[in-house]
Amino acid sequence: ASVTLVTDKPDIVQWKGIQVINKKTFLQQRHTIDLLIAPTLSLRYFPHIFFVKNWIGYFASPTLQANWKIPTYVYTPELGHYLWRGVYLLQALHPDAGKLFEKQVQQKTVEYPALHQKEPSSFQQMLQGKKYLVVGIFSKHPDRQWPKEHFASVIRTVTQRYGFEKIVLIGDGSDHDRREASQLIQLLSLPEDHVINLVGKTSLTETAF
Repeated sequence: ASVTLVTDKPDIVQWKGIQVINKKTFLQQRHTIDLLIAPTLSLRYFPHIFFVKNWIGYFASPTLQANWKIPTYVYTPELGHYLWRGVYLLQALHPDAGKLFEKQVQQKTVEYPALHQKEPSSFQQMLQGKKYLVVGIFSKHPDRQWPKEHFASVIRTVTQRYGFEKIVLIGDGSDHDRREASQLIQLLSLPEDHVINLVGKTSLTETAF
């Protein structure tokens, strides 16, 4: 089969063997598509089902829907991990492969982040009311990583254009992200107090704050 991924950022996403197109191109080609798969719960995919031969996905509710008879699969956002969306999609498309994927998912330990109810006071001490830009650009997959030199150029340009006084770097605690952050800081060539490196220092919800 020929697989096409529809995304807002076709110039960033690159997967071998998969055509990547933007929504405008998709609108021109959708009448030629044999199967539309909508894995994300969103109504924005719904209008397209009238232009394709077959469709399956999550649209107005967490219930998996299709224009052929499939078992009832209901994803529970409050309780289930996102992987279960994929499990149900695969089970509806290929039962044997879906059962195998379900076993793999059940063996995974999914840890949910602890929720913080208020902003850590230390963040205000670091930022001191300054206008800041948050940068989270590190990927462990080489084919998904834009060169750091390009990122550094973009950061310098927008910092100058919009008057950002602080650059905040975020990422996980892996050696990879720490190394990438250190290299990016060198490429930025900004004053030391201009960059706040939070890579590996905050949890997911602390980063959100």
